[in-house]
Amino acid sequence: MQYISKMVKLSLILALLFLASNSYACPFKLDRELYQGGIAYGTIDEGYDLFLDKKKIPTKNGNFIIGIHRDRKVNALFKAFDNKTKKQINCEIEVKKFKWKIDYVNGVEGEKVTPPKSYFDRIQKEQNLMVNARKALLTNHFPTSFIMPVHGRISSPFGGQRVFNGQPRSPHSGIDIAAKQGTPIKAIEDGKVMLAYDEMFFSGKIIVIDHGFYVNSTYAHLSKINVKKGDTVKKGDIIGEVGSTGRSTGPHLHITINIFGVNVDPLKVLKD
Repeated sequence: MQYISKMVKLSLILALLFLASNSYACPFKLDRELYQGGIAYGTIDEGYDLFLDKKKIPTKNGNFIIGIHRDRKVNALFKAFDNKTKKQINCEIEVKKFKWKIDYVNGVEGEKVTPPKSYFDRIQKEQNLMVNARKALLTNHFPTSFIMPVHGRISSPFGGQRVFNGQPRSPHSGIDIAAKQGTPIKAIEDGKVMLAYDEMFFSGKIIVIDHGFYVNSTYAHLSKINVKKGDTVKKGDIIGEVGSTGRSTGPHLHITINIFGVNVDPLKVLKD
């Protein structure tokens, strides 16, 4: 009995020590609550490295930006590492749920819904191009504000599951903005063109721009591309024109914003 009592006391002491090691105040602040598909800007104290989902978050002068996955089921567990004391501080922040819409899209060419096997190699190649275009970490510019690339009705919101000709597909990775064929498209922030591709199977004519710190934007279904890979663009520059190339049923711009490998709701980022 005395042995059990000692073990209980030892367990309590160890638990208290564990809590004490994680009781430091979080050395960073976020500017808003976290939602599925949302973003947040933050600041962190000097001398700390910050991690989320085992990824080190890049910072500039203590500033950082993060994106939350549409399907995230758990809260965000940040790990702040003090480079001076070598201590780690764990900070758990709630991620609020969001109810997503289901879109039914009919009239899409059959092979665009379920591509024939003969297209598989092409599709895989194009997916690899997209992945590689988003890999670079550019640190010369920290993105702080984003403008709308075109103005128009949001014909399909972010995150909604799309059903093409009755067949469910992956959730919508961005938003669709309805606009007339040939409408000029603006770069939403300063950046570098990482991909300008003439005709992808699903996305048609497409542009990917890196805005720095793992933030990039993708513009799809264009009728015309005005830039090339490697070009530097400024916010508001005309980079192309609205079209209906690739898997599309009418003129519109599909724009995706990706932060550190996570697609987020562009409407939580873009401002008029």
